[in-house]
Amino acid sequence: MTHNNKKLKILLTNDDGIQAEGLRILAETAVKFGEVTVVAPVRQCSGMSQKLTIATPMALRKINDYPVKNVAAYSLDGTPVDCTKVAILRLLPEKPDIILSGINFGYNAGYDCANSGTVGAVYEAMTLGVPGIAFSNGVPNGAVFSGKGSDYSVVKRYLEEIITELMNTEIESTAFWNVNFPGCPLEEYKGILRGRGVGHIRPYKENLLPGTLEDGTPTYTLKDCLIDKSEAPEGSDIHALLNNYISIGKIHNAMML
Repeated sequence: MTHNNKKLKILLTNDDGIQAEGLRILAETAVKFGEVTVVAPVRQCSGMSQKLTIATPMALRKINDYPVKNVAAYSLDGTPVDCTKVAILRLLPEKPDIILSGINFGYNAGYDCANSGTVGAVYEAMTLGVPGIAFSNGVPNGAVFSGKGSDYSVVKRYLEEIITELMNTEIESTAFWNVNFPGCPLEEYKGILRGRGVGHIRPYKENLLPGTLEDGTPTYTLKDCLIDKSEAPEGSDIHALLNNYISIGKIHNAMML
């Protein structure tokens, strides 16, 4: 994938839903590179990975009041992977040059990449012959499921620069880029670390809180709580992020190797 000042056809999606702030910020930058079409889930779809909607009609609706000019935007009553499929196989007259997914609310690093709908959408596009980049941004402890509290100052300063860099960098057809921003204030940001491997750990602790329904039935609720940076493997994406660096790395599709 090489940009070289060519006006690109760009597909955008996410897993936080069509109204997500991160998607809007990504769209505002993407329109500088070409013709942008957004196809995103109508509702929150975090953690859906490669989930497909099977044998159920999915409504595709044009969003006429999308807040970014010169962007064709649609919501789909489906998952991030559904959005990728519908856009590439049905909606668009030809394959896009690239898919950009995100900007996710919370890290997609380490083993959490396997659960990510943001990552899953790009993974699906790769199997359809479309290269892509997944973007995520860190949030404070306890904020992943609240949808509030993200600092996009580092994103807004470096997103265009990173898209330009990666669009002009060759990558294997069996891999795609995974970019995570630290989510810290710009004055605390330390730099960009490239070639970050996927850490062999989750950035969030396995934090299942027990509870009980009125009839005595036990419940378990997943809550986000970041690990300490001392627990992150050195050289990994997680280590970079918890030390306030942007992490750039690749995710490979082992089935395509």
